[in-house]
Amino acid sequence: LESTRPLREPQLPEDVHWDDVMMIMRQQITHLVNHLGELVVNKLNGVLIATDSGDFIKQFVAIRQNLQG
Repeated sequence: LESTRPLREPQLPEDVHWDDVMMIMRQQITHLVNHLGELVVNKLNGVLIATDSGDFIKQFVAIRQNLQG
């Protein structure tokens, strides 16, 4: 969702802030996972990467950038 910010944020009403929307989405996703035991994502393309602690992919990105030159 964060990657869609430039596209979606301007469409929000003036009194709705992006960070508040993201907080509610995180809460809703957490409730779904707790209730169902999984989060089913339907997509045409792209990838979903999530973590509770953050910053887990930093080393992967650095290695990938070095390989690509």
